[in-house]
Amino acid sequence: MCSQIDVNICTSCLIGFALSGTSCIPCTDTNCKSCQYNNADICTQCIDTYGVDSSNRCSPCTSPCQTCTTQSSCLTCVSTNYFISSANCIACPNPCVTCLSNTNCLTCLSTNYYIDGTGMCVACPSTCTTCENYAF
Repeated sequence: MCSQIDVNICTSCLIGFALSGTSCIPCTDTNCKSCQYNNADICTQCIDTYGVDSSNRCSPCTSPCQTCTTQSSCLTCVSTNYFISSANCIACPNPCVTCLSNTNCLTCLSTNYYIDGTGMCVACPSTCTTCENYAF
């Protein structure tokens, strides 16, 4: 399955195929997006939700990764309750629900919390049912 042909010779292949000489052969692994030149058994890139494992095959991303380059090298996480740090999905610290990092909350567990000037969720005073960025 050629994607580019130059005088009846393949110069590149469609997704899931490898260039072998002047033709395209299917990658051995059905979850493989691209495989090595002249070796359809060695996957170099997998479809979404799969990553290249130590055997150069495609294996499902390790949860909580949603998309990955290798099994445990995350590109995206399964939910916004995680953030990526050094290619790992890390759970947001409680009481953050969504966050950009361990110290930067975007939303808090409930209206009984507010995000302070440092980016962390802080409990409202006990006499309040809800509060906003409140200075004690």
